[in-house]
Amino acid sequence: MVDEIKNIRIVSNNICYGHEPGADDEVEQYITISSTGRVWFSARNYQQYCNSKDYCRKKQTSIDKWKTEFLLRLIDNISENMSFVTDVGSYDLEIRYSNDTKRRISGSLIGGVYSHAYGDENNVDVTRLIRRYIPVYGL
Repeated sequence: MVDEIKNIRIVSNNICYGHEPGADDEVEQYITISSTGRVWFSARNYQQYCNSKDYCRKKQTSIDKWKTEFLLRLIDNISENMSFVTDVGSYDLEIRYSNDTKRRISGSLIGGVYSHAYGDENNVDVTRLIRRYIPVYGL
């Protein structure tokens, strides 16, 4: 139930097989969305990622209560059986509930993360919705 979700955290890492990124290329993003609508975003470039410190971008914002509830409900309904491809980046999503339990979902950064809101088939593109609802450039 969406009332039980405290927050979600998504870590996206775009490092994959192929050429090494440039020192200033943004390679990792962190986003936390709380049930109150508060949103924390941060990103690291390749040099910061390698050093495990500092961020090239940070932003705190908030989204409307109804958008938050809808988004959290969708995220909670995502299937845990995601495709994994090795030649692209990956994401790790963690849902934290008010009873201190956690649920993790991982997948490749290839799109195709769908969910359902009202018991229908998996028909809502969660990635697109997050980008639409959260006012951060380049998610």
